[in-house]
Parts: sequence; C-alpha cells; structure tokens
Amino acid sequence: MTRFFRFLQILFITCCLFLPPQTVCADEQMSASMDKIKAAYLIHLSEFTTWPDEKSRPPVFSICISTDSDLKQALEEIEGRLVKNKPLKIQQIASANQLNTCDILYVDTISKKIFEQNIAKLEPILTVSSEANFLEEGGVIQYYPDKDKVKMRVNLKALTKSKLVISSKLLRLMDSSF
Repeated sequence: MTRFFRFLQILFITCCLFLPPQTVCADEQMSASMDKIKAAYLIHLSEFTTWPDEKSRPPVFSICISTDSDLKQALEEIEGRLVKNKPLKIQQIASANQLNTCDILYVDTISKKIFEQNIAKLEPILTVSSEANFLEEGGVIQYYPDKDKVKMRVNLKALTKSKLVISSKLLRLMDSSF
C-alpha cells in the first residue's frame, strides 16, 4: 500500500476514533469535532514532514500550544503516543524561551505575538495556525474551514525557509500560496 493511501486510511481511522457521537448543541459539537480534526492533522503532518538532523533532535516529539483550549485537550488525549518513533509531548508555552523545544508550534491569538517577534528563530519548527493572515506573516500551514471540513493552505516560501520538507503527496492535497 502506498504511503499516501496509508495516510488516508490512518486519517479516516483517527477521525472515527476521535469523533464519537456527542449530545451537545450543534455548534459546540462542530467546534469540538474541528479541534479533534486539527489535532489529528497535526499528528499526520508530522508523519509526512522531515526535520533536518532528525536523529539529533530531542528524544520526545513536542507540539507546543499556548492556551488551555479544546485543541490542547484533544492533543492531550493522545499525548504519549509514538510520533516519528518518539513519545508525543504536548507543551503549553508562555514565552519565546520555550520555542527551542518545539517540533510543531500551533499559533493561536495568544501566542501570535511570540510568533511574530521570533519568526526568524523558528527553524526548524513547523508553524501551524487557524489565524487569519498567518501565511502572509510567515507561517507555514494554515487551517481554514470549508463548510463542515478543515482544509489546509501552505506557504511554500516559509516552508523552504524553515528547512523542513513535507511530502509532495501531502502538498498536493493543500492549497499553496506565495
């Protein structure tokens, strides 16, 4: 089975596991589902991304996020699972000093200022966000809603600058800019 179809199969299974029926109102259910999808996407992005000097990286795979949000809770549900043969660690960041331990940085409204002030230092960190204008500000991947789906855009210039490599098969599934 090709790696691409394996990715789709894993994504489907992950979504089925992460999206149990809920008895909350439709907006809350949609929001919770979107956060779980975003969390699953972060994990799968890591599987199709290569970091420079991967073997010399820390013994854990860290996803950093600044707020105690539904996305952080969705990520904490899978903390400890193996990602790139390393245990997954979810880190809540409060300052730029913590960025050097991140493999992926999810930028939200609170961490946006840290991101903007330290963008030149964010190599090799995969930056991901749902914030408007994130790609124009130098971010690598932006989530955006499309009806009841979460889609992704990629800033190819920022990707190149970050020294990360994302699988061409995955890149074909994303909208690209710049």
